[in-house]
Amino acid sequence: SQRASTNANSGNVLIGVCAVIGVSLCSGFASVYLEKILKGDKTSIWVRNVQLCIFSIPLQLFAIWQHDYEKVLRLGWMHGFCVSTWLVVSMFAFGGLLVAIVIRFADNNLKNLAMALAIILSCIVSVPLFDFKPNEIFAGGAFLVICSIFLYAWQPKPAPAYLPVSANEGAQK
Repeated sequence: SQRASTNANSGNVLIGVCAVIGVSLCSGFASVYLEKILKGDKTSIWVRNVQLCIFSIPLQLFAIWQHDYEKVLRLGWMHGFCVSTWLVVSMFAFGGLLVAIVIRFADNNLKNLAMALAIILSCIVSVPLFDFKPNEIFAGGAFLVICSIFLYAWQPKPAPAYLPVSANEGAQK
């Protein structure tokens, strides 16, 4: 039984690394494309969010039909929704609008850095709340994220402007 649980927890590292690289590339391209769409024209954020959500509705309906169609027919669409569920839905809706506003008026890099900082802060808060024990890998990742935030915000001093001196002026002195 212990041997079976060890095999169940082990995975293929190559598949994991390829999955992470694939997700990172897709996320990066999607973020850049979304920024291009949101900043490319003067369509309101509300209209753009409705346009983006039109693509997700058929996919979610297909997922419901595929997995939970019988439950929905028997119990209804809102079965299991309670106050905390509505709070989570509201939080994600507000977060989506907030991301759209940030992308519209800031840039994608700023959004990504804010998300990275939020991840680090949530990990720090999870230490006392959930007994999270950070290890060396977590500390290294947090250090890299913090360095990237400072590198993004850092602006080098401009080089001093030198006046060009012609060869004749240098010889006359």
